Amino acid sequence: MNILEKVSLLLLSKEQEDFYKYIGGYALGLFIICISIIGYYYSATSNLKSNLQSLYKTQQECKLLLEKVKTIEQQKESVDAVLNTEKSFKIKNYFEELLRSLNLTPNQKRDAEVTEEEILKNQYSEIKLSAQLQGISMKQLCQLLETLEKKERLYTKDLIITKGRGPTIDVAITIGTLKQVTSKD
Repeated sequence: MNILEKVSLLLLSKEQEDFYKYIGGYALGLFIICISIIGYYYSATSNLKSNLQSLYKTQQECKLLLEKVKTIEQQKESVDAVLNTEKSFKIKNYFEELLRSLNLTPNQKRDAEVTEEEILKNQYSEIKLSAQLQGISMKQLCQLLETLEKKERLYTKDLIITKGRGPTIDVAITIGTLKQVTSKD
């Protein structure tokens, strides 16, 4: 016998009141199943949406990190290019020559001190020069800083200006440069 025939025989054999009870029960069961499916659909959709938003946020963070890495690589290449142009650069010799050219040698309080410190995971070492100048004018200081700024290899690390005697100032300046560390393997 066919399934439809069995269902129709069952329905016809019962009284009309039982028939409505069965139809109501089936309808209620079907309604509960539909509501469950719809609830599951919205719950799963909401969960997937929050996962997608989280993934999108992570993607944006990764994109920013990759852009930073690219920028750092470009900066590293430009620093390497600058360092390779003058491999025998001596910061103390350059600074003393600069002071002579600006007529600031008599204003130097004492000889400049040079220190070296390794930075950036054995790739570069930073060479710092600290000097003190007494009794210079603001114009002379500006000329000194402008000349240092033009030298691509150098950067001003620290500058302390104090009032000197009369219209002059005293300056403590620290400048720095990088040197590539050669491996000792």
